[in-house]
Amino acid sequence: MTNRSHAAPGSRALLAASALGLSVSGCSGSSSNAPAVPGNFQSAQSSVAVRSLRSVPPAGKKPTGLTLLYSFGGAPDGYFPYGSIVIVSGNIYGTTSYGGSGGDGTVFELAPAGGTYAESILHSFSGPDGQTPIALQSARGDLFVTAEVGGANSVGTALELSRTGEQIALTSFDGSAGGSYPEAPGLLDQKTTIYTTTYAGGTYNSGTVVALSAHGLSSTGIYDFTGGSDGGFPQAGLIADAHGDLYGTTYGGGSAGLGTVFKLTPGKTGTETVLWSFQGGNDGANPTAGLTFDASGDLFGTTLKGGSAGDGVVFVVRHAGNSESVIHTFTGSPDGSTPYAGLTAQGKMLYGTTFQGGGGAECSGGCGTIYEIATSGKSYAILHNFGSTDGSNPSFGSLIARGNALYGATVDGGTAGYGTIFRFAL
Repeated sequence: MTNRSHAAPGSRALLAASALGLSVSGCSGSSSNAPAVPGNFQSAQSSVAVRSLRSVPPAGKKPTGLTLLYSFGGAPDGYFPYGSIVIVSGNIYGTTSYGGSGGDGTVFELAPAGGTYAESILHSFSGPDGQTPIALQSARGDLFVTAEVGGANSVGTALELSRTGEQIALTSFDGSAGGSYPEAPGLLDQKTTIYTTTYAGGTYNSGTVVALSAHGLSSTGIYDFTGGSDGGFPQAGLIADAHGDLYGTTYGGGSAGLGTVFKLTPGKTGTETVLWSFQGGNDGANPTAGLTFDASGDLFGTTLKGGSAGDGVVFVVRHAGNSESVIHTFTGSPDGSTPYAGLTAQGKMLYGTTFQGGGGAECSGGCGTIYEIATSGKSYAILHNFGSTDGSNPSFGSLIARGNALYGATVDGGTAGYGTIFRFAL
Protein backbone atom coordinates (compact mmCIF):
# COMPACT_ATOMS: atom_id res chain seq x y z
CA MET A 1 0.00 0.00 0.00
CA THR A 2 1.33 3.43 -0.92
CA ASN A 3 2.19 5.66 2.01
CA ARG A 4 0.06 8.73 2.56
CA SER A 5 2.02 11.96 2.53
CA HIS A 6 1.33 15.68 2.46
CA ALA A 7 -1.21 15.35 5.30
CA ALA A 8 -2.06 18.33 7.47
CA PRO A 9 -1.27 17.91 11.18
CA GLY A 10 -4.33 16.39 12.86
CA SER A 11 -6.18 15.86 9.58
CA ARG A 12 -8.76 13.16 9.04
CA ALA A 13 -6.49 11.66 6.39
CA LEU A 14 -3.75 11.36 9.01
CA LEU A 15 -6.15 9.82 11.53
CA ALA A 16 -7.57 7.39 9.01
CA ALA A 17 -4.15 6.27 7.81
CA SER A 18 -3.11 5.67 11.41
CA ALA A 19 -6.23 3.59 11.94
CA LEU A 20 -5.28 1.46 8.94
CA GLY A 21 -1.73 1.02 10.22
CA LEU A 22 -0.18 2.93 7.32
CA SER A 23 3.00 4.97 7.42
CA VAL A 24 2.22 8.68 7.14
CA SER A 25 4.42 11.73 6.91
CA GLY A 26 3.19 15.29 7.26
CA CYS A 27 3.61 17.85 4.53
CA SER A 28 7.10 19.30 4.60
CA GLY A 29 5.61 22.75 4.20
CA SER A 30 3.30 22.45 7.19
CA SER A 31 3.74 24.83 10.08
CA SER A 32 5.80 23.35 12.89
CA ASN A 33 3.52 24.88 15.51
CA ALA A 34 0.29 23.56 14.03
CA PRO A 35 -1.85 21.97 16.74
CA ALA A 36 -1.73 18.28 17.47
CA VAL A 37 -4.88 16.22 17.28
CA PRO A 38 -7.10 16.95 20.28
CA GLY A 39 -8.34 14.02 22.29
CA ASN A 40 -6.93 10.53 22.33
CA PHE A 41 -7.47 8.78 19.02
CA GLN A 42 -6.80 5.07 19.04
CA SER A 43 -7.24 2.77 16.07
CA ALA A 44 -10.11 0.35 16.38
CA GLN A 45 -9.05 -3.21 17.18
CA SER A 46 -12.44 -4.88 17.11
CA SER A 47 -12.71 -8.63 16.81
CA VAL A 48 -14.41 -9.27 13.47
CA ALA A 49 -16.46 -12.31 12.61
CA VAL A 50 -17.37 -13.32 9.05
CA ARG A 51 -21.04 -12.49 9.11
CA SER A 52 -23.59 -10.94 6.80
CA LEU A 53 -26.55 -8.98 8.12
CA ARG A 54 -28.15 -8.67 4.68
CA SER A 55 -31.45 -10.47 4.19
CA VAL A 56 -32.86 -11.97 1.01
CA PRO A 57 -35.56 -9.64 -0.39
CA PRO A 58 -39.13 -10.98 -0.43
CA ALA A 59 -40.47 -12.32 -3.71
CA GLY A 60 -41.44 -9.52 -6.07
CA LYS A 61 -39.23 -6.92 -4.38
CA LYS A 62 -36.41 -5.40 -6.41
CA PRO A 63 -33.05 -6.75 -5.17
CA THR A 64 -30.84 -4.35 -3.32
CA GLY A 65 -27.11 -4.22 -3.29
CA LEU A 66 -23.84 -2.58 -4.18
CA THR A 67 -22.51 -1.92 -7.67
CA LEU A 68 -18.98 -0.73 -8.31
CA LEU A 69 -19.05 2.18 -10.73
CA TYR A 70 -15.30 2.81 -10.87
CA SER A 71 -12.08 1.47 -9.32
CA PHE A 72 -9.13 3.84 -9.16
CA GLY A 73 -5.92 2.49 -10.63
CA GLY A 74 -3.17 4.57 -9.09
CA ALA A 75 -0.95 7.09 -10.87
CA PRO A 76 -1.35 8.57 -13.41
CA ASP A 77 -4.96 8.04 -12.34
CA GLY A 78 -5.92 9.49 -8.98
CA TYR A 79 -6.12 7.34 -5.90
CA PHE A 80 -7.48 7.34 -2.35
CA PRO A 81 -10.71 9.39 -2.68
CA TYR A 82 -11.00 10.55 0.93
CA GLY A 83 -13.44 13.35 0.25
CA SER A 84 -17.01 14.03 -0.76
CA ILE A 85 -18.62 13.49 -4.16
CA VAL A 86 -21.38 15.43 -5.92
CA ILE A 87 -23.71 14.47 -8.74
CA VAL A 88 -24.58 17.07 -11.37
CA SER A 89 -26.70 16.22 -14.44
CA GLY A 90 -26.01 12.51 -13.94
CA ASN A 91 -22.24 12.90 -13.80
CA ILE A 92 -20.25 12.19 -10.63
CA TYR A 93 -17.55 14.64 -9.51
CA GLY A 94 -15.05 14.19 -6.72
CA THR A 95 -11.45 14.36 -5.61
CA THR A 96 -8.64 11.94 -4.96
CA SER A 97 -6.12 12.99 -2.36
CA TYR A 98 -3.16 11.56 -4.29
CA GLY A 99 -2.12 10.68 -7.82
CA GLY A 100 -2.65 12.52 -11.07
CA SER A 101 0.08 13.91 -13.28
CA GLY A 102 1.36 16.16 -10.49
CA GLY A 103 1.16 13.48 -7.82
CA ASP A 104 -0.74 15.67 -5.36
CA GLY A 105 -4.32 14.65 -6.10
CA THR A 106 -7.02 15.16 -8.70
CA VAL A 107 -10.49 16.42 -9.46
CA PHE A 108 -12.30 13.81 -11.53
CA GLU A 109 -15.52 13.35 -13.46
CA LEU A 110 -17.31 10.04 -14.01
CA ALA A 111 -19.77 10.09 -16.91
CA PRO A 112 -22.20 7.30 -17.80
CA ALA A 113 -20.95 5.39 -20.85
CA GLY A 114 -22.95 2.43 -22.09
CA GLY A 115 -23.78 0.88 -18.75
CA THR A 116 -20.43 1.77 -17.17
CA TYR A 117 -18.74 5.02 -16.16
CA ALA A 118 -15.83 6.67 -17.96
CA GLU A 119 -13.40 8.78 -15.94
CA SER A 120 -11.90 12.10 -16.96
CA ILE A 121 -9.25 13.91 -14.88
CA LEU A 122 -10.35 17.55 -14.82
CA HIS A 123 -7.47 18.85 -12.73
CA SER A 124 -4.21 17.47 -11.32
CA PHE A 125 -2.72 19.25 -8.31
CA SER A 126 1.00 19.94 -8.22
CA GLY A 127 1.72 21.97 -5.07
CA PRO A 128 1.30 25.69 -5.86
CA ASP A 129 -2.40 25.07 -6.52
CA GLY A 130 -2.72 22.81 -3.47
CA GLN A 131 -1.99 19.30 -2.27
CA THR A 132 -4.28 16.61 -0.87
CA PRO A 133 -7.69 17.85 -2.07
CA ILE A 134 -10.25 16.42 0.29
CA ALA A 135 -13.51 18.30 -0.24
CA LEU A 136 -15.60 19.29 -3.23
CA GLN A 137 -18.96 20.98 -3.67
CA SER A 138 -21.01 22.22 -6.61
CA ALA A 139 -21.60 25.97 -6.44
CA ARG A 140 -23.35 28.03 -9.15
CA GLY A 141 -22.78 25.18 -11.60
CA ASP A 142 -19.02 25.20 -10.99
CA LEU A 143 -16.88 23.04 -8.70
CA PHE A 144 -15.51 24.45 -5.44
CA VAL A 145 -12.54 22.44 -4.13
CA THR A 146 -10.41 22.75 -1.00
CA ALA A 147 -6.94 21.24 -0.67
CA GLU A 148 -5.78 20.86 2.89
CA VAL A 149 -2.11 21.72 2.29
CA GLY A 150 0.02 23.31 -0.44
CA GLY A 151 -0.48 26.67 -2.06
CA ALA A 152 1.55 29.84 -1.60
CA ASN A 153 1.73 29.41 2.19
CA SER A 154 1.73 25.59 2.36
CA VAL A 155 -1.43 25.55 4.50
CA GLY A 156 -4.09 24.88 1.87
CA THR A 157 -6.00 26.38 -1.01
CA ALA A 158 -9.48 26.90 -2.39
CA LEU A 159 -9.99 26.40 -6.09
CA GLU A 160 -12.95 27.07 -8.38
CA LEU A 161 -13.17 25.04 -11.58
CA SER A 162 -15.70 24.84 -14.36
CA ARG A 163 -17.17 21.38 -14.93
CA THR A 164 -14.85 21.05 -17.90
CA GLY A 165 -11.79 21.67 -15.70
CA GLU A 166 -11.10 25.32 -16.53
CA GLN A 167 -9.58 27.12 -13.55
CA ILE A 168 -11.72 30.13 -12.62
CA ALA A 169 -10.19 31.23 -9.33
CA LEU A 170 -7.52 30.17 -6.84
CA THR A 171 -6.78 31.43 -3.34
CA SER A 172 -4.19 30.33 -0.80
CA PHE A 173 -5.03 30.29 2.90
CA ASP A 174 -2.65 32.44 4.90
CA GLY A 175 -2.30 30.47 8.13
CA SER A 176 -3.46 33.39 10.29
CA ALA A 177 -6.71 35.36 9.98
CA GLY A 178 -7.76 33.43 6.88
CA GLY A 179 -7.21 30.07 8.54
CA SER A 180 -5.16 27.04 7.57
CA TYR A 181 -5.69 23.40 6.61
CA PRO A 182 -9.21 23.48 5.10
CA GLU A 183 -10.84 20.04 5.11
CA ALA A 184 -14.49 20.84 4.57
CA PRO A 185 -16.72 21.36 1.53
CA GLY A 186 -18.17 24.81 1.00
CA LEU A 187 -21.74 25.94 1.62
CA LEU A 188 -23.14 28.48 -0.87
CA ASP A 189 -25.67 30.87 0.62
CA GLN A 190 -28.54 32.45 -1.30
CA LYS A 191 -26.26 35.31 -2.39
CA THR A 192 -22.66 34.94 -3.50
CA THR A 193 -20.86 33.73 -0.38
CA ILE A 194 -19.32 30.31 0.23
CA TYR A 195 -18.89 29.38 3.91
CA THR A 196 -16.35 26.81 5.01
CA THR A 197 -14.13 25.91 7.96
CA THR A 198 -10.40 25.51 8.50
CA TYR A 199 -8.89 23.08 10.97
CA ALA A 200 -6.30 25.54 12.28
CA GLY A 201 -5.28 29.17 11.93
CA GLY A 202 -7.15 32.19 13.16
CA THR A 203 -6.27 34.30 16.19
CA TYR A 204 -5.91 31.28 18.47
CA ASN A 205 -4.64 28.77 15.88
CA SER A 206 -7.65 26.61 16.70
CA GLY A 207 -9.57 26.90 13.45
CA THR A 208 -11.94 29.31 11.78
CA VAL A 209 -15.18 29.79 9.90
CA VAL A 210 -14.44 31.79 6.76
CA ALA A 211 -16.53 33.33 4.01
CA LEU A 212 -15.21 33.15 0.45
CA SER A 213 -16.68 35.26 -2.30
CA ALA A 214 -18.17 33.11 -5.04
CA HIS A 215 -16.49 35.44 -7.53
CA GLY A 216 -12.74 35.37 -7.03
CA LEU A 217 -12.67 33.47 -3.70
CA SER A 218 -11.51 36.44 -1.64
CA SER A 219 -11.54 35.37 2.02
CA THR A 220 -13.09 37.01 5.10
CA GLY A 221 -12.79 35.54 8.58
CA ILE A 222 -16.18 35.13 10.28
CA TYR A 223 -15.25 33.41 13.53
CA ASP A 224 -12.04 32.30 15.23
CA PHE A 225 -12.32 29.33 17.57
CA THR A 226 -10.35 29.61 20.79
CA GLY A 227 -9.93 25.89 21.38
CA GLY A 228 -11.62 26.38 24.75
CA SER A 229 -15.26 26.15 25.72
CA ASP A 230 -16.42 27.42 22.31
CA GLY A 231 -14.77 24.52 20.48
CA GLY A 232 -11.78 24.14 18.21
CA PHE A 233 -10.29 22.36 15.21
CA PRO A 234 -13.38 21.96 12.98
CA GLN A 235 -13.00 19.30 10.30
CA ALA A 236 -16.51 19.33 8.85
CA GLY A 237 -18.61 21.55 6.64
CA LEU A 238 -21.61 23.66 7.61
CA ILE A 239 -25.35 23.57 7.08
CA ALA A 240 -27.76 26.51 7.26
CA ASP A 241 -31.34 26.99 8.43
CA ALA A 242 -33.98 29.16 6.78
CA HIS A 243 -32.77 32.21 8.73
CA GLY A 244 -29.21 31.89 7.44
CA ASP A 245 -27.75 30.67 10.73
CA LEU A 246 -24.94 28.13 10.34
CA TYR A 247 -24.51 24.86 12.22
CA GLY A 248 -21.47 22.63 12.52
CA THR A 249 -19.18 20.56 14.72
CA THR A 250 -15.69 20.91 16.11
CA TYR A 251 -13.36 17.99 16.70
CA GLY A 252 -11.93 19.48 19.89
CA GLY A 253 -12.64 22.13 22.46
CA GLY A 254 -15.83 22.42 24.45
CA SER A 255 -16.15 21.95 28.20
CA ALA A 256 -14.35 18.57 28.10
CA GLY A 257 -12.04 19.25 25.15
CA LEU A 258 -13.73 16.53 23.09
CA GLY A 259 -15.70 18.55 20.57
CA THR A 260 -18.89 20.52 20.19
CA VAL A 261 -22.04 21.12 18.17
CA PHE A 262 -22.37 24.84 17.51
CA LYS A 263 -24.60 27.48 15.94
CA LEU A 264 -23.11 30.56 14.29
CA THR A 265 -24.92 33.70 13.16
CA PRO A 266 -22.82 35.21 10.35
CA GLY A 267 -21.86 38.85 10.34
CA LYS A 268 -18.71 40.92 10.35
CA THR A 269 -17.95 39.05 13.56
CA GLY A 270 -19.99 35.91 13.93
CA THR A 271 -21.96 35.15 17.09
CA GLU A 272 -21.40 31.57 18.22
CA THR A 273 -23.52 29.43 20.55
CA VAL A 274 -22.43 26.00 21.73
CA LEU A 275 -25.41 23.67 21.57
CA TRP A 276 -23.59 20.66 23.02
CA SER A 277 -20.16 19.85 24.42
CA PHE A 278 -19.21 16.19 24.17
CA GLN A 279 -18.04 14.60 27.41
CA GLY A 280 -16.39 11.48 25.97
CA GLY A 281 -18.65 9.01 27.73
CA ASN A 282 -21.85 7.54 26.35
CA ASP A 283 -22.60 10.83 24.56
CA GLY A 284 -19.66 10.40 22.17
CA ALA A 285 -16.45 12.27 21.43
CA ASN A 286 -14.59 14.01 18.60
CA PRO A 287 -17.05 14.53 15.74
CA THR A 288 -15.34 14.72 12.35
CA ALA A 289 -18.52 14.99 10.26
CA GLY A 290 -21.07 17.71 9.76
CA LEU A 291 -24.74 17.75 10.68
CA THR A 292 -28.03 17.10 8.93
CA PHE A 293 -31.53 18.39 9.69
CA ASP A 294 -34.65 16.27 9.86
CA ALA A 295 -38.09 17.67 8.96
CA SER A 296 -38.60 19.02 12.50
CA GLY A 297 -35.31 20.88 12.57
CA ASP A 298 -33.45 18.51 14.89
CA LEU A 299 -29.73 18.08 14.23
CA PHE A 300 -28.31 14.61 13.63
CA GLY A 301 -24.65 13.66 13.46
CA THR A 302 -21.94 11.17 14.34
CA THR A 303 -18.88 11.12 16.56
CA LEU A 304 -15.69 9.32 15.66
CA LYS A 305 -15.08 8.01 19.17
CA GLY A 306 -16.84 7.74 22.51
CA GLY A 307 -19.95 5.82 23.34
CA SER A 308 -20.01 2.84 25.66
CA ALA A 309 -17.74 0.82 23.33
CA GLY A 310 -15.47 3.69 22.28
CA ASP A 311 -16.34 3.20 18.61
CA GLY A 312 -18.51 6.28 18.08
CA VAL A 313 -22.21 7.12 18.17
CA VAL A 314 -25.11 8.54 16.18
CA PHE A 315 -26.60 11.47 18.10
CA VAL A 316 -29.37 14.04 17.88
CA VAL A 317 -29.44 17.57 19.31
CA ARG A 318 -33.03 18.74 19.66
CA HIS A 319 -33.96 22.16 18.29
CA ALA A 320 -36.17 22.83 21.31
CA GLY A 321 -33.21 23.05 23.69
CA ASN A 322 -29.60 22.21 24.34
CA SER A 323 -30.05 18.49 24.88
CA GLU A 324 -28.28 15.61 23.18
CA SER A 325 -29.48 12.03 22.85
CA VAL A 326 -27.59 9.05 21.49
CA ILE A 327 -29.72 6.97 19.14
CA HIS A 328 -27.06 4.37 18.33
CA THR A 329 -23.77 3.27 19.83
CA PHE A 330 -21.30 1.54 17.53
CA THR A 331 -19.55 -1.56 18.85
CA GLY A 332 -17.09 -2.48 16.09
CA SER A 333 -18.26 -5.91 15.05
CA PRO A 334 -20.72 -6.54 13.61
CA ASP A 335 -22.28 -3.07 13.45
CA GLY A 336 -19.33 -0.85 12.48
CA SER A 337 -16.95 1.63 14.11
CA THR A 338 -15.24 5.01 13.57
CA PRO A 339 -17.91 6.85 11.57
CA TYR A 340 -15.91 9.62 9.90
CA ALA A 341 -18.83 10.44 7.61
CA GLY A 342 -22.06 12.21 8.41
CA LEU A 343 -25.66 11.25 7.70
CA THR A 344 -28.02 11.53 4.75
CA ALA A 345 -31.71 11.99 5.60
CA GLN A 346 -34.48 10.39 3.57
CA GLY A 347 -37.84 10.91 5.26
CA LYS A 348 -37.63 9.33 8.70
CA MET A 349 -34.55 7.30 7.85
CA LEU A 350 -30.88 8.24 8.05
CA TYR A 351 -28.11 6.61 6.01
CA GLY A 352 -24.41 6.60 6.76
CA THR A 353 -21.13 4.72 6.62
CA THR A 354 -18.54 3.57 9.11
CA PHE A 355 -14.86 3.63 8.19
CA GLN A 356 -14.11 0.38 10.00
CA GLY A 357 -15.92 -2.45 11.74
CA GLY A 358 -18.69 -4.57 10.34
CA GLY A 359 -18.46 -8.16 9.19
CA GLY A 360 -15.79 -7.81 6.49
CA ALA A 361 -12.90 -9.97 7.69
CA GLU A 362 -10.57 -8.97 4.85
CA CYS A 363 -9.41 -5.85 6.72
CA SER A 364 -7.87 -5.60 10.16
CA GLY A 365 -10.56 -4.00 12.31
CA GLY A 366 -13.21 -4.51 9.62
CA CYS A 367 -13.62 -2.89 6.20
CA GLY A 368 -16.53 -0.62 7.07
CA THR A 369 -20.26 -0.59 6.49
CA ILE A 370 -23.28 1.15 5.00
CA TYR A 371 -26.04 1.42 7.59
CA GLU A 372 -29.52 2.82 8.03
CA ILE A 373 -31.15 4.08 11.21
CA ALA A 374 -34.55 5.57 11.96
CA THR A 375 -34.52 9.15 13.26
CA SER A 376 -36.32 7.76 16.31
CA GLY A 377 -33.45 5.34 16.90
CA LYS A 378 -35.90 2.45 17.08
CA SER A 379 -34.45 0.57 14.14
CA TYR A 380 -30.88 0.07 12.90
CA ALA A 381 -29.59 -2.22 10.16
CA ILE A 382 -26.39 -2.93 8.30
CA LEU A 383 -27.11 -2.65 4.59
CA HIS A 384 -23.65 -3.66 3.37
CA ASN A 385 -20.40 -4.98 4.81
CA PHE A 386 -17.44 -3.91 2.68
CA GLY A 387 -14.79 -6.48 1.87
CA SER A 388 -11.87 -5.71 -0.39
CA THR A 389 -12.67 -6.09 -4.08
CA ASP A 390 -15.95 -4.21 -3.58
CA GLY A 391 -14.11 -1.40 -1.81
CA SER A 392 -13.05 -0.90 1.78
CA ASN A 393 -13.05 1.95 4.31
CA PRO A 394 -15.73 4.38 3.08
CA SER A 395 -14.65 7.98 2.60
CA PHE A 396 -15.31 11.00 4.81
CA GLY A 397 -18.08 12.33 2.58
CA SER A 398 -21.74 11.68 3.36
CA LEU A 399 -23.65 9.43 1.00
CA ILE A 400 -25.50 11.09 -1.88
CA ALA A 401 -29.13 10.01 -2.34
CA ARG A 402 -30.57 9.89 -5.86
CA GLY A 403 -33.89 8.14 -6.40
CA ASN A 404 -33.75 4.76 -4.70
CA ALA A 405 -29.97 4.63 -4.56
CA LEU A 406 -27.07 5.89 -2.49
CA TYR A 407 -23.74 6.92 -4.01
CA GLY A 408 -20.40 7.10 -2.24
CA ALA A 409 -16.69 6.34 -2.27
CA THR A 410 -14.25 4.08 -0.47
CA VAL A 411 -10.69 5.12 0.32
CA ASP A 412 -9.20 1.69 -0.33
CA GLY A 413 -10.10 -1.57 -2.02
CA GLY A 414 -11.46 -2.18 -5.49
CA THR A 415 -9.73 -4.06 -8.27
CA ALA A 416 -6.40 -2.24 -7.79
CA GLY A 417 -6.65 -1.38 -4.10
CA TYR A 418 -6.77 2.40 -4.59
CA GLY A 419 -10.40 3.13 -3.79
CA THR A 420 -13.77 3.03 -5.52
CA ILE A 421 -16.94 4.89 -6.40
CA PHE A 422 -20.10 2.83 -5.75
CA ARG A 423 -23.87 2.85 -5.99
CA PHE A 424 -26.05 1.07 -3.47
CA ALA A 425 -29.64 0.33 -4.52
CA LEU A 426 -32.15 0.54 -1.66
